[in-house]
Amino acid sequence: MSALVIVAVLVAIGALGFGVSVSAAAIGVAAVVAIIGAAAFCCLAYALSGLVGNAEAAGPVVQLSTLPVYFISGIYIPDNDLPHWLLDVASVLPVRPLAVALQAAFVPATNGGQRFAVVPVLVVLAWGAAGMIIAVRRFSWVPRRD
Repeated sequence: MSALVIVAVLVAIGALGFGVSVSAAAIGVAAVVAIIGAAAFCCLAYALSGLVGNAEAAGPVVQLSTLPVYFISGIYIPDNDLPHWLLDVASVLPVRPLAVALQAAFVPATNGGQRFAVVPVLVVLAWGAAGMIIAVRRFSWVPRRD
């Protein structure tokens, strides 16, 4: 639910603050992609939680695992400033495909005229499925004792 609220707020800021016109089709596709992305990243978070020994280690583990992926995915640094081989690596990780799918929802020209970017969404779904499989096998509500 929070993913949809975030998308709605960002769309409203773009429309009201910057005069961006957004179609209903774009909002619908962005909502679907945001739900898929949120579900996939929740599965990955539960999978990663099995590696965290205690509550104090949770923050550093999250930062260590996410920040490098964000930087190589063109989220903080423009795509043009990153080497192509690094973008190729980022394309198989979940963050860049999610960003590409969301961008295609609003700017179909970035995806050959299609609003729904099938391949990037499939990459995100694959990561979500892998996260769910690992989480089902490793997650426990009871803290581990090291």
